[in-house]
Amino acid sequence: MTIPNGRTLAGVRPGSDEHGNGRLSTLLGSDGRFVVAPKSAPEYLDPDGGIAVDGILKSDGSVSIKQGWQRGQGVRGRVRVQARRLDARAPRVDRTIPPGGYGLTGFQAANLELLRSAAGKPPVALARQSSRSSRS
Repeated sequence: MTIPNGRTLAGVRPGSDEHGNGRLSTLLGSDGRFVVAPKSAPEYLDPDGGIAVDGILKSDGSVSIKQGWQRGQGVRGRVRVQARRLDARAPRVDRTIPPGGYGLTGFQAANLELLRSAAGKPPVALARQSSRSSRS
């Protein structure tokens, strides 16, 4: 599991949920876990009607998480994300995120799909996320 290191991009004030290396940064929960819930669950929305979770627990037991990444000044390239489940054996996530309207600099959104395990248990968290910018 990745616990946020409190580092962010050069020139940006760091926060406790920041995880970065000065060139690429993202936000993680303070304990390194993502909170997920079905869309129908009361905890899915906050009192003001905004989404209060990091991802959706789907009816088939898989999880969908939308994560934002910020490339630092002068950093150009695609974002690569690697992740795995904590609770059971299941395929790892290892993908390079296509720019999809965001381009190769600045902000990049990524949707991560964590599959249900062969044992039928739903995913509960990411064991680690590592990221790097690669040249395109």
